[in-house]
Amino acid sequence: MDTQGGTAVCDIVLSGPMLVANAAEIRGRLVAALEQPGDVRVDAGGVEAIDTAGLQLALALVGVCAHEGRVLEWTSVSETARTAAADLGVRDALAWG
Repeated sequence: MDTQGGTAVCDIVLSGPMLVANAAEIRGRLVAALEQPGDVRVDAGGVEAIDTAGLQLALALVGVCAHEGRVLEWTSVSETARTAAADLGVRDALAWG
């Protein structure tokens, strides 16, 4: 956890594969990170492969942050993840531009 302008910020790094095979492990890391107070900052620049399970986790993160009134900032998103999100029509929902 970090602070940004006096506000707590939870930093999450997503890298490597975000696939159904490791979705439970990633979910566990996200749940643990979200137990920390404050806004959320995610670096997904190192995501090398992503499938629908990985995109569902990212969408769930967006939903949880919105529900809890937490600011979610994607500091970096790999081109692989952006392309997969665009192909499945969820890039706007993820705010990955």
